[in-house]
Amino acid sequence: MTTSAQLEQVLGALGDKIELDLAACERIVREIESYSDAVDPDRPVVALVALDVERYYSSIESTFETIARDVDGAVPEGNEWHRKLLDAMCRQGDARPAVVTPASARILAELLRFRHFLRHAYAVELDWAKLKPLAVDMVSVHPVVSEDLNKIKDFVRNCAGATPEGR
Repeated sequence: MTTSAQLEQVLGALGDKIELDLAACERIVREIESYSDAVDPDRPVVALVALDVERYYSSIESTFETIARDVDGAVPEGNEWHRKLLDAMCRQGDARPAVVTPASARILAELLRFRHFLRHAYAVELDWAKLKPLAVDMVSVHPVVSEDLNKIKDFVRNCAGATPEGR
């Protein structure tokens, strides 16, 4: 397989991954929306919403990791790699435009902090009064994040089509 054919294959797979991750995010958003009117939900509902917020960010971050590895050439390392990855996706790379807007990144940073909290909050009860606004923000920013990721998906698919074998 030639180098350009390999590149076309990698970029095509990246476009497919973005599409799958966005579909997962859509399902998560719909599920959270079904609970967003709850005033005082029971503990299992609060736990489900917390898990959905965590899953949403993890899906987005998985896309970011693939972009960093396959387009940028490396995923950030070290203690703060999750935050560095989000920051990198806000900036234009050598071979790609910025993946997310600063407006999206602000809420995604909140979701990242919550995911870290959730994974390490062994002795803490989840507080619906704090979780609900985060879930609502996540749902409200999703159309912008979705648009951002669809743009990068189109970009990588156009790049795949620009290789000699993809024309």
